[in-house]
Amino acid sequence: MWLRVTYLINFLCIGMLIRSGIEILTSRPRLYFNNHCTPGSEWIRFTRDTVPLEEGAFTARDDQRDLSPFISLPGRAKIGLGRAWHGILTCVWMVNGLVYVVLMIATGAWRRLVPTSLEILPKAWDSFLTYLHLQAPSLCDFTPYDGLQQLGYFVIVFVAAPLMIITGPAMSPAVVGRFPWYAKMLGGRQTARSLHFLGMALYLGFAVVHVLLVFIVHREHNLTHIVYGHFDPARVGAAALIVVATIAGVIAL
Repeated sequence: MWLRVTYLINFLCIGMLIRSGIEILTSRPRLYFNNHCTPGSEWIRFTRDTVPLEEGAFTARDDQRDLSPFISLPGRAKIGLGRAWHGILTCVWMVNGLVYVVLMIATGAWRRLVPTSLEILPKAWDSFLTYLHLQAPSLCDFTPYDGLQQLGYFVIVFVAAPLMIITGPAMSPAVVGRFPWYAKMLGGRQTARSLHFLGMALYLGFAVVHVLLVFIVHREHNLTHIVYGHFDPARVGAAALIVVATIAGVIAL
């Protein structure tokens, strides 16, 4: 039960954190690996506009974008509310994550996610080739996850999540003002922002692929296990409705 509850809270938080993160990103849709932010030095941008070189001809507000509430949270260029949402959701996500990790260690469930030998690498590669050929691995390979899934979960939980937690505070003016060494340790606020974005992209890609595979590969088994914790062919329809409603709620909120 605890696994399904923390899974649900994590899914809701990640979905809304990504959307509120997009809201924050649209206030300055350019990413840098330098602190001077010289026009044209961004490594990626999400706008077609170019910054004029004339001093005073362009401000950060001119760069701000207005997105639909179905994409960003809350949408409509409300950066203040976006930051508030992001901060509150981060606290909930971190508490839930701490509970998840503690219970995993206490119950021994960590063995489900943490690879204990290098044998995971060839197994993950075989799974990748199977998916690449548009085939589904045998259900007996899921114990409870196949090699690729286990490796993916491990990276998300123990690599991507700490990266997001570490880089997030480095973008806060209050934190940087009180502890300037913290941002410098990460290469500066702009580098931390870029690393945070890459972590978000990893989470988004993982979430999209994960949801697709739930509905494509052994869907009856996956859906009932996610909702009820065990396989029940009589409740596949109800499980599918619950999962779809949850996804719709994350998008529509």
